[in-house]
Amino acid sequence: MRASDVCLFRESGNLSKKDVLQCLLGIGPLEAELYYALLKKPRTVAELSRAYKKERSTVQKSLKTLVDAGVVFRKTVPGKTRGYQYVYEALPVPKLKEKLKKNAHEWYSSITKLISTL
Repeated sequence: MRASDVCLFRESGNLSKKDVLQCLLGIGPLEAELYYALLKKPRTVAELSRAYKKERSTVQKSLKTLVDAGVVFRKTVPGKTRGYQYVYEALPVPKLKEKLKKNAHEWYSSITKLISTL
């Protein structure tokens, strides 16, 4: 999160769940939307691409961001017609909360260290 973002959040006082998710995971609005969609049910790239009217490559990049953040997992399943396909599944909310609390604590610790150097 950029310093300007912190100031905007502090001044507005109106943080949403998605704002917190984006801030503490370093993800964008589309990634947050995809995470919440995957909480409802696991989906493929094609399903998400159709649902959000986004290019397949855009959805793939967003899913990679979520996988790298450790909040979405990719499973290999047999394909409908042949071969295999990937299905993406969200980290359950209790585990997400643990991860967000850990990230918030680490962020707070780093800010506190910076303040002490002023």
